[in-house]
Amino acid sequence: MTAGAVLLLWPTEKAAEQSAPSVEEYRSMLEKQTEELIAGLDGIKDCKVLITLESGYEYLYASDQTLVKTYSENGTLLGSTATKEYFSDSGGGAAVITESMPVISGIAVVAKGAGADLRYRIIELLQAAYGLPGNRISVQS
Repeated sequence: MTAGAVLLLWPTEKAAEQSAPSVEEYRSMLEKQTEELIAGLDGIKDCKVLITLESGYEYLYASDQTLVKTYSENGTLLGSTATKEYFSDSGGGAAVITESMPVISGIAVVAKGAGADLRYRIIELLQAAYGLPGNRISVQS
C-alpha cells in the first residue's frame, strides 16, 4: 500500500465533525437542554425530563430508478423489472439529499413542588419549544 493510499483511508477531522450524534446521544442532549430550559422558570428547584422519540434519523438518498416493462405482441404486459442506482457523493458513499432528525413523540417532566399553575406554564413552554400538543406532555410534581 502506498503512502497516498494510506492518506485516502485516514479519517479527516472534518469528516469526524460532520458525523451526527447517535439517537441516544441526541435524546440525552434534548433532555439536558429541556431540563435547563425548565430550570429557568421561577419556582423550579429540581426537575427531571424524559423524552421519547418516534424513530431514528431518516435519510433520503439521491437515486435514479429505471423501470423496464415487457409486452407481448398483442400488448399484454408480460412483466417488469425495476433497477435503482444511487448517486455517489465525493466520499464514495450514497449522496444524501435530506436528513431528518428523530421526531419527539412525548415528554415527561417531574418538577418537585410545582403547583398547578407552574405545571401549566411548563406545558406551554414545551409546546412552544417542540411544537407538541399538550396531550403529549406530562408534568408531575
